[in-house]
Amino acid sequence: MIQKAFDLSRLGKKIARPGILRTPEDVLTATVRSLRRHRVPFLVHGAWALAAYGYARATDDFDFLAVLDERPLRRLESAMREISAFVLRPSSRTDLTYNASGWRLDFFLEPPARFAALKRRSVRRRFLRMVLPVISRGDLIRRKRARGTLQDRADIERLRGHGEKP
Repeated sequence: MIQKAFDLSRLGKKIARPGILRTPEDVLTATVRSLRRHRVPFLVHGAWALAAYGYARATDDFDFLAVLDERPLRRLESAMREISAFVLRPSSRTDLTYNASGWRLDFFLEPPARFAALKRRSVRRRFLRMVLPVISRGDLIRRKRARGTLQDRADIERLRGHGEKP
């Protein structure tokens, strides 16, 4: 199902520089490698977490959870500089958004204790040639319920097994 999500997202290759196209696979691989090199704790979230649970849908961004703490945030900034990603909008206390070769990277920031609890309940799933930590199904449902958009409600139905697998 994760491959199907990449196939859907690949419909829109992004132009990094004239003549250079970046696929979602390129961007995810570069981002994760950089996060790991800089020891940034993270969890996969959003549509890519949904794909890890068997439900692919098109998306033009990558969502991650990260720790809202000074040192991890400095390491996150270094990791993003390393892949030439730049901030799309001023940071808030709850999220940071970067542009990486035309793909949006959203980092939702959690206080250390809350992130640690989410990490303990997380699962590991294969993405490409990597195994990544993914927010638990229950935590993903709770976060989507709290946000409450139409897309979030449709995602919850799928995660609970009431929606059709695409």
